[in-house]
Amino acid sequence: MKDYKYTDKNHPPVPLLKVGDKCYTFCDFGRHYDHVSTCEVRKVEVKWYEPSDYDKERLGAIGYWHIDYYIRIIEDYGRRTVKMYRYSTGEDGTQQDLFLTPQEVMDENIRDFMDMVTKNVAGIRRKMKALGYSEEKISKLLEYKA
Repeated sequence: MKDYKYTDKNHPPVPLLKVGDKCYTFCDFGRHYDHVSTCEVRKVEVKWYEPSDYDKERLGAIGYWHIDYYIRIIEDYGRRTVKMYRYSTGEDGTQQDLFLTPQEVMDENIRDFMDMVTKNVAGIRRKMKALGYSEEKISKLLEYKA
């Protein structure tokens, strides 16, 4: 169960961003680790979510405020969008996919890329060992030089 930050129904949160603010996210089609999309906030919704009776009884869930930002991508590989997309800044306890600076997006891209590479290399190593490669040969083949 997530730990939502805003759980007092009588005190709705004040959103971090407002309509017209510029923000940033990663590429909206596939994952391009070298890309940062520039966006504009077009709409902000602050909604109260009440858990179902089942969730309350069995999971101990409580109600929470959720902040949704609807953005329009204004620079993404040279294209502009008219469709609005819903994102979160993570300020309410949700997963963050909208950022205040392009550097934050690049930091997230790098973390995701490194995680993907680490998992893939571990799988490649296991398979190479199963195929009879020596540890020395595996290390030599997987050596990376920038």
